[in-house]
Amino acid sequence: MLGLSAEGKSSLLKGKIGESESYSVNNRTWEGEYSSTSNYRVEWDIEGKDLILYRCPTELYSKKCSGKTTKKVMGTHRTKINNLTTYNYYLDLFNNAGAKGEFEKGVFYANKIIENDQLREFHYLGFYYRALSKLKIGSKDSACSDGREALSLVPSGSIPEKDLQNWYQSFCSP
Repeated sequence: MLGLSAEGKSSLLKGKIGESESYSVNNRTWEGEYSSTSNYRVEWDIEGKDLILYRCPTELYSKKCSGKTTKKVMGTHRTKINNLTTYNYYLDLFNNAGAKGEFEKGVFYANKIIENDQLREFHYLGFYYRALSKLKIGSKDSACSDGREALSLVPSGSIPEKDLQNWYQSFCSP
């Protein structure tokens, strides 16, 4: 990741998630003259969808913080399903998991469709696929709940709506 200093110069920021590293910075005056060296300890972390940089000053060659630790959000991971290619990616993973009998993974990939579908174009399919996997796992009540959710989201009067209604009646109706 590139960082931007107060002077507008970029610098490479590097490190590994969960590991601390020490580094030194040669401070210069506005005229470019050397003035001092600052030492820091940094650690990267992921919190939710944010990439976080923790930084604190240290003494030379020390691994202990000698001042206040700062926390800065350096980036945010944003994913969304907004096209057929991305949807098909998760659908392929879902289908592969089902073909191998890995229905827990099927639930995981169906969740990915639901979680990342910010445009809500494929929500009903995510709930339907999750219902299929849950039914295979033996969680009928949860599967039927997802089936109801899929029915509430599917475009009214569409062929998928009729297919979902037939599936729901076959597996969830008393």
